[in-house]
Formats: sequence, C-alpha cells, structure tokens
Amino acid sequence: MLYQEIITNVANKHHVSFEKIMSKKKYRSVAYARHEAVYELYQSGYKKPEIKQIFDLDHTSIIYAIKAHKHRQVNSKPLPPKTSKQIEHEEIKSMFYCSGINMGSMKNVVSQGLTIPMLNSLIKNAENLNYKNFSEYVSSELVKAYARLQKNNKPDRLIDRIKAHRSAPDVYDPPTFEDMANRIEEQEAALAKAVRL
Repeated sequence: MLYQEIITNVANKHHVSFEKIMSKKKYRSVAYARHEAVYELYQSGYKKPEIKQIFDLDHTSIIYAIKAHKHRQVNSKPLPPKTSKQIEHEEIKSMFYCSGINMGSMKNVVSQGLTIPMLNSLIKNAENLNYKNFSEYVSSELVKAYARLQKNNKPDRLIDRIKAHRSAPDVYDPPTFEDMANRIEEQEAALAKAVRL
C-alpha cells in the first residue's frame, strides 16, 4: 500500500487533513494522528529512514511516534470523536496560526459568527492590508461599513462614540463589536425598507 493511502486512512479516522498530518503542527489531535500514521507505515513494512524522509522528521521523532502510539493503544481509551464545532474551531485556529495574524480580542465573535470561507477571505484581506491584529482589521471594516450605510448627518450616538474614541482613545472606550454590528443591521433594514417603497 502506498504511504499516501495509509496516511489518508489515518487522517480520515482522526478527522484531520492529510496536509495537517504532514505539517509540523503540534495540536494533540494532529500529533496523535501523525503518531498513528508513522506507526501504521512502520507496521506496513516501511523502514524508519523512509518514514523519516516522508515526514521530514528526525530519527528520534520517528521512534517516539511509534512508542507513543503503542503506549496509547495499550494504556488509554480512544479519544471521543470530535464534534463538527470542534473541527471547525481547530480549522479557525489553524488559519490564524498559518497567517501570522493575531486573532485579537474578537475570538468569540470570530469563532462563533463567521464561516470558514468568510474567515479565509477576511484573513487574506487583513494580510494584504498589513494588519497584524485581526480585531483591528474587523473593527476598521465595520466602521467603514457603518459610515457607508449612514445616509444622513443627524446626530448618532454610535458615530459620536467612534469620533470620541479616535480623538482620545485613552479616555473614551470604542463601541463594542456588538454595538456596531447591531447598528449596521438596523441601517441595512432601513435601507432595504426604503428601496422597497
């Protein structure tokens, strides 16, 4: 059996991608899957130098992976299958880790409110604009979106709060993500209603 098939079978069993097993990521679920893949290759007749070359690992890492997987087979219960939410959360963490952008203070909103394709697009935009912190990027985009939706110049609490924060950030707190998102929804609903009339 080809090594790609063995690794793919292990990846499917552990609900991780082939690429993650081949990567250097050290999340427990990925590391356990990699250990099992190394073990399965060894049991299929691959020699340690061949496995070392396949995974681009040193000799001691190959020995450790084989011993660790044997130990887990004998001494522990199998890990429970991951929920789709856990799989998605790991994917999100991996996307941020690979991009080099700090998730920032919007961790809960990001991990609960956005889909993987949306996040992927947002992270690429943040990288292209040289943001180092994802929450700063999303906040700036929300402010821009809110400004675009603002049709008239009537006094608005949220705009006043944004202006105050920009003028004296150490004195005035910025509006929260939730405040801005709710206000944008209100503005979009008003615009949609105006278009229908």
